[in-house]
Parts: sequence; C-alpha cells; structure tokens
Amino acid sequence: PDRIRAGEQLVLPAASVSVAATQVRVQAGDSLWKLARAQWGSGQAWSCIAESNPQIEPASSRIYPGQVLTLPASCSRAA
Repeated sequence: PDRIRAGEQLVLPAASVSVAATQVRVQAGDSLWKLARAQWGSGQAWSCIAESNPQIEPASSRIYPGQVLTLPASCSRAA
C-alpha cells in the first residue's frame, strides 16, 4: 500500500485538490507590484507572479497591456 508504480492512476479526494490559478489580462498602468497587492494584499509578492509566467523577462520584469498572466492561487511571500 506504500508504493505507487509508474502508470498507476490515483483518485484523490476532493478535499486535497488545490485551488486553481487564475488568469488576468494586463491593463494600462498595471505592474507586477500592483497585481500582487490586489491579489494577496502585498506588493512584495510580485515575484510569485513573475515565477508563474516564464514569458516575463527576468531582467526587466516588464508586463504589457493585453498580456495574459497566470496568478497562482497562493503566494508564501504575501505575508
């Protein structure tokens, strides 16, 4: 009972299913800081958004109007 073999299918109870990430379309004037503050109450959590979106250039962290970003369901840096 302690082993899971490759190819086996598991059925998880509903309580263990995590909340899905959401997506947001960037508007003019948005920034990762503003989006993080709106999502989790802390602009310092902006890096959670950056990490969830590989299309964001790490050096600049720039986002553009019309761009669709994935916002994770939670962020440990939002404290």
